[in-house]
Amino acid sequence: MNHSGHPLRESPLIMLGYESPRARRRRRQVQQQSTCCCCLLVVTCIAILLILFGGKMMHWVRERHRQAQETRSHADFPLDLTIQQPSYYRYGLVKISLVLTDVNGKMIRAETPPKIIVRDTKMDIVTTVGGVDKLVPRFEASEGRYVCYWPIPWNAAPGRYIVEAQVEMEKPQQWEWIAPGQRKKKRGRGQEEGEEPAVEGQAFCVVREPFDVVARRRRKIEPGMCVATWEPDFPGGQIMRPDGTKGDWRAMLDWAQYIGADTFWFRGGVTTAYNSSQALSFDQPWVKGNIEALAALGDEAHRRGLKFGAWAVAYETYPNKPTPALPDPNMYKPPYRFAKDISRSSGKVSDTCWVSLLDEERARHLQEFFEYLQALPQVDYIGLDYMRVERAYEMTERFASQMPVQLPDDWDSRSQKSKWLYVAKKVETEWNQASGRDFYDCWNWWRSHLAAEILAGIINQGKITKPVWIFTLGWKTGHQHGQDVVMFHDAGAALLAPMLYQCDSYEHFDFLINDWRQYLQTGEVNLLPGDEVSDYWHKREGNIRSRRPAAPEVMYQRMVRAYEEMMPGMPAVGLFWHDISRAASLGKNPGAGKGPYPGIEWALAGGAAFSKAREGWQVYPITAQIRVPSQAVIGVPFEVRVRIKNRVKRAVANIDIELQPTPQIGAVGKSKKRVKSLGPGEEISVPFEVKITSGNAKRANRFMVAARITWPHGKYGPRVREDLPRVIIVMKYLDGK
Repeated sequence: MNHSGHPLRESPLIMLGYESPRARRRRRQVQQQSTCCCCLLVVTCIAILLILFGGKMMHWVRERHRQAQETRSHADFPLDLTIQQPSYYRYGLVKISLVLTDVNGKMIRAETPPKIIVRDTKMDIVTTVGGVDKLVPRFEASEGRYVCYWPIPWNAAPGRYIVEAQVEMEKPQQWEWIAPGQRKKKRGRGQEEGEEPAVEGQAFCVVREPFDVVARRRRKIEPGMCVATWEPDFPGGQIMRPDGTKGDWRAMLDWAQYIGADTFWFRGGVTTAYNSSQALSFDQPWVKGNIEALAALGDEAHRRGLKFGAWAVAYETYPNKPTPALPDPNMYKPPYRFAKDISRSSGKVSDTCWVSLLDEERARHLQEFFEYLQALPQVDYIGLDYMRVERAYEMTERFASQMPVQLPDDWDSRSQKSKWLYVAKKVETEWNQASGRDFYDCWNWWRSHLAAEILAGIINQGKITKPVWIFTLGWKTGHQHGQDVVMFHDAGAALLAPMLYQCDSYEHFDFLINDWRQYLQTGEVNLLPGDEVSDYWHKREGNIRSRRPAAPEVMYQRMVRAYEEMMPGMPAVGLFWHDISRAASLGKNPGAGKGPYPGIEWALAGGAAFSKAREGWQVYPITAQIRVPSQAVIGVPFEVRVRIKNRVKRAVANIDIELQPTPQIGAVGKSKKRVKSLGPGEEISVPFEVKITSGNAKRANRFMVAARITWPHGKYGPRVREDLPRVIIVMKYLDGK
């Protein structure tokens, strides 16, 4: 202890000398002078030698350098294994390099290529895509090494993996079988432990190298996010509002507010060639009017309390087929490298409307689009649609060189057309098979991997910090079209928006939902599924309880089920409804038509799904339900009840409930009522009297009764989101008779 009572700190050891500082300085000066004299002598000698023997010495140096290039510095082990990176995201393609040497350290090629497997931490062999559990590396003579790639399995478990390579040794007796540090000297005539053993029979060299598979941490997205979209170009004319009146482009946001959306997404970037006089270029790859409208759209959305996002159509261009005005539409688009298709019968190669994933200019344009939106304060979210390609056989050679697929023995000597035809037929054949789709699985994985790599490059190089979302296809979790939500998530996408489109039966949709639930892990991605306004894709739903549901009713059911069941162990973070233009006017696409149901009915069905999702997340202070009889006599009044329940610890005042004007449903008496106050935990049932005013055979006399509930802003508790629109929509269908 020191005098102050505090413990003494540990002191460094100090070495004491016996010479004075002056003597020490003199000794150092003498040493420096001696060193300088010695250096001068050495330099002089080297100069004399270079003059006398310079040519021979330079030849000797060059020869030693050449030998060093051909051989390694030592040859303690015949096989050297290198993995390109220490860790990979789940979209990664693990590059493995092997160098085989003889006892002198010279690189050689084995008669039989090394065998490579990948193990997990339990040392079990991991089977990857295409049912592959063993890799056969390819020898690259120019580099004197073996190379192969291991595609990380679909949604692989994060953790450590181990590459193991094995090769048979031709002359094992030439090698030392005990490491130098383990050798022991002989103490007598007998062989001591650690001495070289005799090598007999077959001998193999095995080497292992670890790497890690990592998953990106899920970005925090507030639950209950609900999005309304607009897909066509920025409108120049009038748009119908939900109430049937017409307005300018601001009517888009009227629809979003009406159904309770908190976010509005607009298709801002699209490459469309209208005609030869409006050809696009590398300097102007996007429709100009859409880009110019983004700031005004974002300002208006923010003024109304909505968040705003814009997306680009990534790799498809329009028109996507020839038209009378544009017999070769690609001529009037930027001169991209378009994806190639090849005729299975004639072998003719043709351009598609898709830009190739190998085209660096398109990736650059997408990055510039992202950077522009990143800098635009009116934009909250940035998105991509069509982040994929179809056919695209120009990628054949690169795909075949990187993926562990079985190829014909004469592959290297085949022509390009022959290679493309082989891959096209193989993909097409396995797509139609119920099983045995190993080649097709590898093709889908590689396209997904490449799309995710491009996305990661756009986000990282563009320094994008705003949340990015990707629309993905829903069938087979997107894999059949070269999309994988886990890969996109690891590449930096904050939201994955699977489309519940083009299911024509309950069984079909049931398979889709189960497929997603089995593929994903709880909470690993932010899922935001959505469905579209389309009578065509919903009217063919099978009979339920001996009746055929209305198409908007099927859309509502699918959205709610996707929200509740697509992600195992938890609901999706929210939903999207696609799209406002289809509800506001008849879509040009036959599959996008409203059918016998007006836009307001499709909107109410989408809004009701939004309300159901927010009820599940408990982000509202109240919940609401509607009770409607399963059938009613046309023209005869019947009772409808809207039940409201307060789920928070403070009263909610001035709750307005209003019946909505849906076809053939009319209120008898008041259509709007107010609950002045609802105390904590209190529940109330509000009655309305309505009737079916007339029949409608086109919709099989099936009608929607809907109510819209609103309440004032207030602080209702920690879980209640004050930033959300205070709108709940409830609806049910009944049969008229």
